[in-house]
Amino acid sequence: MHALQLYYKSMLLQMKRSRQYRFNFYMGIFGVIILYGTQFIALRITLAYFGEVVSWDMYELAFLYGLWMLTYGVLITVFAGVRDFAGFIHRGEFDVFLIRPHGILWQVMCGRLELTSWSHIGVSTGIIAWASMHMDFTWSLNKVVEFTGIIVGGALIQGGLLLLWAALSFWIIQTGNFVNLGWTINANYMTYPLTVYDTGIRYLFTLFPMAFITYYPAATFLGRTDSWGYQLGMYSPLVGLAFFLLMYGFWRFAARFYQSAG
Repeated sequence: MHALQLYYKSMLLQMKRSRQYRFNFYMGIFGVIILYGTQFIALRITLAYFGEVVSWDMYELAFLYGLWMLTYGVLITVFAGVRDFAGFIHRGEFDVFLIRPHGILWQVMCGRLELTSWSHIGVSTGIIAWASMHMDFTWSLNKVVEFTGIIVGGALIQGGLLLLWAALSFWIIQTGNFVNLGWTINANYMTYPLTVYDTGIRYLFTLFPMAFITYYPAATFLGRTDSWGYQLGMYSPLVGLAFFLLMYGFWRFAARFYQSAG
């Protein structure tokens, strides 16, 4: 309970700090809306010309795109500190976490609030709502529960990816290029159906479970029984939890090799 109170107070302080630079805050939100809004418009224009991508129509692809963005927005709301973890190692700030009477990961989470993530959540929710109105399914209580599980599972997988890159920073120190490459693959590959890619890529993204962020859960949720491996989507929350715990264990193992910057 004390840890939750600490997190709550930390978030309030960071919200107050963000209001001191309101122009920067609003420009950050506006920039995210413009960035992802224009990407979605470009996707819609492209699909209006081509029609479908491996039998997935415009609205189903919009659902995939919105799903990826929503899971990222939910994740980065609380996990922004882990995303920027390499900076703590490089600047020697990790030493401070070691002498405080709280869990290291919890301190990292409390140290950064990404308010622009709200714009990710807002834009993605709008895209999913728009796509839902044009697809042949009806929202119900069961659908809401299933969708919530999908979001949690996808956010946990993306959180596991952040922990993996954070763990590597104990050895590599500067992991910026790895993070950029990882997010480029994540954002570009996971917003299209897995069946676009060769069989080897499909199995790669299944075993290293990035396909459980969007493709598998979307195929199950939308009832696409003709999609490759569609039944796997029901396991998305469990896969997300297992992957997150595995990467957390790896992160704790890697922390043993930390060498102070002095």
